[in-house]
Amino acid sequence: TILFFATKYVRKIDFKRVKVENSIAYRNGLANLKFGLFVLGGSIINNSSMFFIKSFIGHRLDIGEVGIFQSVSTITMVYIALILKAMGNDYFPRLCSIAGNNFTVRRLVNQQTYIAAVIAIPVIVGMFSFSSLVLHVLYTDEFITGTTLMRWYITGSFFKLLSWPMAFILLAKGKGIHYFIAETLFFLIYTGFSYFLFPYFGLNAIGVAYLISYVIYLVIIFAYAIKLCQFRWSKQNLSVCIAGIIFLGVA
Repeated sequence: TILFFATKYVRKIDFKRVKVENSIAYRNGLANLKFGLFVLGGSIINNSSMFFIKSFIGHRLDIGEVGIFQSVSTITMVYIALILKAMGNDYFPRLCSIAGNNFTVRRLVNQQTYIAAVIAIPVIVGMFSFSSLVLHVLYTDEFITGTTLMRWYITGSFFKLLSWPMAFILLAKGKGIHYFIAETLFFLIYTGFSYFLFPYFGLNAIGVAYLISYVIYLVIIFAYAIKLCQFRWSKQNLSVCIAGIIFLGVA
């Protein structure tokens, strides 16, 4: 369907058709292919780690606990992802267009971080404060036992929010392999901590591991951002981050 409508409307555009040699198409398209493969690889690792964690919970506990984990991860990841993806559709193309100018990159990333924080922090704090009510409304009373797990996940999402705008710097500057390495490290740390903390925290260990993993991931991405464009957070963003931590702490 997408191909049909795209082809239909592209044909209405009046532009000069140029014959492109196969060697040129291959050379110019290879970078895009590599970029796509690295992003795809990150998605495969993501899905694999989630499959491992669900299988692990199912073997250690029961299928009901898997359902609680699935509901919590869905609420936390999907609703935060809606905010990030909506902005990413506009943010990433703009970042790619200025990738060669480090000053402009730093300014745009700081702007996007501020916008994401201002929009998402109230949502994060609200979901944290009313976790049991959210689970009750969207599911049933049986899922309220996942309240603590959900709060760990929501706190981890705060650090995901901070790392997200910087992670796009790697993709915009064509550092797909480094993006893949960072994503791989995150999921290795996530699954590793989930496994080793499980005897101490039970199902909540998955949430604790999620928080720890995103704190470490934020440090890794920040180091990459400094190396690639001498990135620094603006004073405004530092103030917003501190305010977010204080609000979460109070909640």
